[in-house]
Amino acid sequence: RRSCRRRPMGASLCSADLLAFPCLDGPMDACDKQARAAFERADADRDGMLTRQEVSTAIADLPQLWAMLEVNTGIERGRCQEIATNVAMNKLDANADGVLSWREFRGLWTGILAEPKSQLEFYHRAMFNAFDADGNQMLDAEELAISSRSSTGRAASSRATAVDGEARPEQGPSPQFP
Repeated sequence: RRSCRRRPMGASLCSADLLAFPCLDGPMDACDKQARAAFERADADRDGMLTRQEVSTAIADLPQLWAMLEVNTGIERGRCQEIATNVAMNKLDANADGVLSWREFRGLWTGILAEPKSQLEFYHRAMFNAFDADGNQMLDAEELAISSRSSTGRAASSRATAVDGEARPEQGPSPQFP
């Protein structure tokens, strides 16, 4: 059985780390305790609500939400964590007030982390958001070209880079398909 202990920064991950979650093989009260502990660690100002920055701190400790994005796209770790934070806030902030209550945050455990299908859906949303530079929930031709280059193994030389909050492709060869 795995525990919810914090990893040192820069520790390497294996595929089992990305797929495993301790609540899957334990009772729900253990899951609630883990979620509550993560909430309290992230709630820096102890006001009982998590700001986007505090959620970002919690997300950084949950590589199963962002590491596959990093591995599959070559996008820098911090940017992957930022994307995962945005997806989590959009999915969990039920009343759209810009902060997460304990009840909303608990949904991260019960609605996403404890369900492999939900983790996969979260990953797909994060992958989409990684290339939707303008945030309009559609990939235009340029965004699609960037995502195609990334998925064909050209992430290191031709992935999007953030410039003034917008993604721009680096110059590089176009992908060739057989």
